[in-house]
Amino acid sequence: EEEEEEEEEEGEEEEEEKAKKAAETKAKPAGGTTHALLESVDREWEKLLFFYTFVRDVALPLRVEPGDALRALAPAAAAGARLRASNTFRAVVRTLGELRARIADPGGSGGDDSLVCPITLEPFREPVILEADGRTYERAAIEEWLAGHDTAPMTNLPLATKALHPDHAMEAKVRSLPTEEGLRAAASRFMEYYIFEVCFGGAEDDEEEEKEGKEKEDESKKDKKKKKSKDKKKDKKKKKKKKKR
Repeated sequence: EEEEEEEEEEGEEEEEEKAKKAAETKAKPAGGTTHALLESVDREWEKLLFFYTFVRDVALPLRVEPGDALRALAPAAAAGARLRASNTFRAVVRTLGELRARIADPGGSGGDDSLVCPITLEPFREPVILEADGRTYERAAIEEWLAGHDTAPMTNLPLATKALHPDHAMEAKVRSLPTEEGLRAAASRFMEYYIFEVCFGGAEDDEEEEKEGKEKEDESKKDKKKKKSKDKKKDKKKKKKKKKR
């Protein structure tokens, strides 16, 4: 009779535990999935704001194609990527460095060769057109060439005239190019946003995530302890039954 009573008690306890677990699993999925969904939406919105701010503060003032800027920041757009991570910070610094190199050397790799004098291979400062061949040169460089030659510098063909005319279109194009001062201003604006609003501003979110992770770990530890204690009780009861038998 005692054994039967113990077995009934064990069965009732197991049924109660199963009922509790079923109730918890029914209640958790809705809240848990909703919370996870809200977190993912917040992260994607933060990324969208990050890219928008970069385009507004850096790409547009420096006349950079937004698509090129976004491709350079691809690590931040990857699935599961975090803006407050070292790879995102490195991508930002690398992109700003590439923009600086492009400003310093407009005719470099990926640049516009038309902005560079074909004689000096340096950006134009005072562009002029050589009437005989219709090409644009830096004034000082072409005047030095014409002082000792009667041929065109690019084709080596004889020149019918050595007349030079200012290239106003090229002057306007050169003036419209971004400068290092503009890059410094754009970079400081964006980095101020990135550091103070994204990195430090999102520290609270990271702390909340850490707290949630710790709470989950504590719950799992408690569950494990409960299982161990229950297993021990079951083992003791089995031993008792064997002794009685």
